[in-house]
Amino acid sequence: MTLITTIGLSDALVKSLQDAGIETLEQLQLALDTGKLTEIPGVGSASEKIIRKNLSSRQNDAGPLASARLNARAVISAAVITGCFMSGVAFIGWGRPGKQVPVPITLEPPPGLNKESIAAEFRKEALSLVSEDGRNAIAKLHVAAELDASPRDFSNIGLITGTLGDLDGAQYWFSRGLSAFPKDRELQVNLGRTYGDRGEFDVAMKHWRSALTEPIADADRPIASAAHINIGKVYELQGHQESALTEFEKAREFDPDNAVSYLNKAVIYTKQDKFAKAVQEVSLARARTPDDVDTMLRVANVFFMFKHHKEAAEICEDVLVLDSDNETAHLYIGMAHFNYKRYPEAEAAFQKILDMNDWNPDGHYAMAALKERLREDGAPLACPRVVVRGL
Repeated sequence: MTLITTIGLSDALVKSLQDAGIETLEQLQLALDTGKLTEIPGVGSASEKIIRKNLSSRQNDAGPLASARLNARAVISAAVITGCFMSGVAFIGWGRPGKQVPVPITLEPPPGLNKESIAAEFRKEALSLVSEDGRNAIAKLHVAAELDASPRDFSNIGLITGTLGDLDGAQYWFSRGLSAFPKDRELQVNLGRTYGDRGEFDVAMKHWRSALTEPIADADRPIASAAHINIGKVYELQGHQESALTEFEKAREFDPDNAVSYLNKAVIYTKQDKFAKAVQEVSLARARTPDDVDTMLRVANVFFMFKHHKEAAEICEDVLVLDSDNETAHLYIGMAHFNYKRYPEAEAAFQKILDMNDWNPDGHYAMAALKERLREDGAPLACPRVVVRGL
């Protein structure tokens, strides 16, 4: 963010702007573009002309890319506030189309820089914001899509929209992307997932099978693998275990390094009480993602399900090296102590969970089971009711 004090305005004018809550050039540009500037006490039409002139000089001095970025940020801010379309790109609801409202600025590339370069800059900024500011990331991807649309823009907007809890919006953006890029496999897979999340498996399967249309280029093999994995998960949910195993094996053929296919096969072998096969699959998965916490916990879960508590606990100790506050790892370690009747160590592990998160139901369940065990030494508690995040 660049402060308004950097563009040569008088102290009195700066104070009037700051009293109105305008501290940065982006805020100043937005006030100009929305016609709010002259409503500020102490800022008249003469001051507005000075501000426009100084902003223009600042942009020219900063170079073409900085100028384009400043203008585009103003477009983003105006669109976010008014909930509008920008040349047909929806902002309202972060995923669903809204009422069309004119936007005062259009983003045109300045001399010496093309739309593709600016779009790439906004994509880069968007990806850096995904984890901390999803809405701002979406806004930047909207600008990139307006300048130089690609299937990945629609796919990423849909994915981020989904993480913000808007499944309808995610579905809208995947569908919109397919309207523009009907042969894109990733959009087909992602759209299928939204239907799968709703339990509309027939529609979901249709999209996943569309992603498997031959021929499949090498670059699309990971997407084909994901399609087979999703189809396999539906078969598993429907109780068709052998069909699911077939799909997971096909997924492995397309992408041998995708650990998910191995983990999903391990889940089925666990249900079939085939310990050796389950361990083989999770070991293959861990070999491909040796430092992935989720994979490690899935491996630990298999050992725990078959009452190999020592092996499960050892894997969870490795997890804590990477993530010392992982509640699931502390739970498995505590349950291992519990089943070996090392009750003080079990209590310490369970209390660690509750100290970190008093809302953790598994921590309370385990602690209650421990207290009951201390009152009456009964049979070992079964596998704790933990749910390791699915892949």
